[in-house]
Formats: sequence, structure tokens, C-alpha cells
Amino acid sequence: MDRIEGRKCQFHDTEILVVDDNQETLELAVINLQMEGYKVFSALDGEKALEKAEMIPDVILLDLMMPGIDGFEVCKKLKSNHLTEDIMVIILTAKTSTDDVLRAFDMGADEYITKPFKVEELLARVRSVIRIKRSRDELKRLNEVLEEKVEQKTVLLKEANRRLLTLEKAKSDFISLLIHELRTPLSSIIGFSELLLEELTSEEQKNSCEMILEAGNQLLKLSDTATLLMALKAEQYDMNMETIQVFDLLQDAVFFMDSKAKEKDIELVQDILLHNEKVKADFRLMARSLTDILDNAIQFSPQGGQVVIRTAVDRQDVLLEIMDNGPGFTAQMLVQMFRLFSVSEINHHHSGLGLSLAIAKIIMDLHEGKIEAENRPEGGAVVRLRLPVISEVA
Repeated sequence: MDRIEGRKCQFHDTEILVVDDNQETLELAVINLQMEGYKVFSALDGEKALEKAEMIPDVILLDLMMPGIDGFEVCKKLKSNHLTEDIMVIILTAKTSTDDVLRAFDMGADEYITKPFKVEELLARVRSVIRIKRSRDELKRLNEVLEEKVEQKTVLLKEANRRLLTLEKAKSDFISLLIHELRTPLSSIIGFSELLLEELTSEEQKNSCEMILEAGNQLLKLSDTATLLMALKAEQYDMNMETIQVFDLLQDAVFFMDSKAKEKDIELVQDILLHNEKVKADFRLMARSLTDILDNAIQFSPQGGQVVIRTAVDRQDVLLEIMDNGPGFTAQMLVQMFRLFSVSEINHHHSGLGLSLAIAKIIMDLHEGKIEAENRPEGGAVVRLRLPVISEVA
């Protein structure tokens, strides 16, 4: 039977293929579907059904029991072909066996109708599967649009990331160049200031020269800090992880800061409760963190004050506390102190504290440790470091 056109309905553009070896049943289905306004094709056997299915109709009404290729095999072939897998298949069967129905669904059927069918039921089932197909097609279309938009956004994001990396590299290169170019004149300023200081006799001139020397040393330290920060952020620092005695690490930091403490008559009190505890760490990085924190505590402790270094072992961690009796942290600093370049108000600590504590946070993260800071109830501040202890190395 050739294609038959009918009156238009809400699914007037829907194409339906009816497959049945029974001419009477075939005509009954085709005529009623055509009267509803569907575009209808027909086939009398499985082979013809597969040929006409290449026209990709929306729905196929498929008889199960046919000579040659039966409905089960036709359904299986349709659903296994990516070109026809989305066609909705309604099985027409004279059998009411549950096994046959289940087998048809296993082959990919979407709905079934038993024969002889009622025309109203046939039309209702067809409308139902068409609605389902329209919903699936719309969802598929939306997914394709979404995938296209995601792909476009991904391309834009990749380009933005590429530009950002280029910008970051340019910034890093500029800072590296700037630091490199600063070190030579700074070394000259520091060197000549030290020589000049030995020759000066006037106290006023000596004080001025000492200010120049101190400023030069601060800039040199800032240069070293910036270099270390860039290396850590760019993951270009070559970590040298080794087993370190915590006691040795503390003694090294105390020895390094001892002369600065004596200049202010500050006592470095060591309240150390350790029993040969060891940590896995980069000695240089950990020593840098401790000396920076000690330097800060000494800088802002009052003349003749105390800086206490206290240790304890808590479960599997070693706890290091550095306490001073200075003015304490501001509320703003307590919130922002470990964020890079975020400290805008520094009452307790000298310039560079935000950078030093931010670097200390990065270093502790690299060692799977923790750092925190707070004000002491009795006055002053405490910076607390926590590192995981390792067992004895054989």
C-alpha cells in the first residue's frame, strides 16, 4: 500500500509505518491513522519493513508473527541500528502471553497492542508514544544545544586560561627581572653603608647611615621573600624532604635570632617538651617560617620583654607555639593574615608581616601541617604551628 495523506491534526507531520502480513488488519490500521491526519506507509513483511524504516518514520506499528523475518527480529534490528534506534515501536500481537510481551520489550519495543484491537485504543497508544517521542526529541535537541554551548564556553575558557597564563608568566618574568636588577645596587648600598659606618665619627651621621643600612637589608630580605614566594606559587621550588629533629630545627632558629633579641634585651624562653620527635620536612623552608615568626615576635615585643617558644606533642602531631607580649593582632589581621597581599592595616607587626605569614601558610600546607594565630588573654599574640610526627627511622 502506498503512502496515504489525511486531514491535519496536532501531529500532522508525524510519519507512521504499519507492518502486518494480514491485509485486513493492515488496511484497518492505515485507514484510521490516515483519517487522523498522519502520514502513513505500509509493509506486508519484515524485509520490506526494514527497507522502509530507512525513511525514518516516527512510529512503527509492527506485527510480531510474520513469515520470514518476524517482528521480534525486526524490532531488534531497528533498535540496534543508530539510525533507527529512536523510532518508536508499537508491537501488534494476537498473543497475550506475558513471555511474548516481555520478549518484545527486551528487543526494544516501546508499547504493545493485542489483536484484534479497538481503533480508539490504537489511536490513543499512537498519540501516547508520539508525545513521548516528541519529548525525547526535544530533550535530545536541548542536550545538543547545551553540548554545543558547553563546547563554545570550553573554547573560550581555554583561551582565557591561555591569556591568563601568558599574563602570569609576563608578570612573573617582570618581577624576576626587577628582583635581579635590584639585588646588585642593593648589595652596593649595603656594602658601602657598612664601610661608611666604620669611618663616621658623628653620632648623627652614624644614625643616618644605620637607617640606610637597615632599609637596604629590609629591601634585600623582601627581594628574597618575593623570590621564594614566586617559586612556591609556581611549584618551581625543589623540595628537599628529609627527616629532621624538631629540637634541632628550633635551636637553629633560636640561634639565628639570638643577636636580634639581645639588641632589645629580650629573653628567648624555651619551654620545650620534646622526646626526640622527628618530622619530614624541608629544613630550609621550615627554618624560614620559624625565623620569620620569631623575628616578628621580637620586633614588636617591648624592650626587656619575653618571647616564649613552647612545644608539646599532641597525639601524632608536634605543636610549636611562639608567644610575645606585644600589642597583639588587630581584628582585621586575625581574619586576613594568611591571605597573600590582603593586609591593609598592620598595627601589631612590621611591614611585610602579611607576606611572611602567607608564605608560612604555604609552607605548612606543603608539609601537611597547620598554622593559626590569635591574641593571648593576658596580652600579646601567639602563632601556633602543628606538624605530623613520623616514627623512628630504622
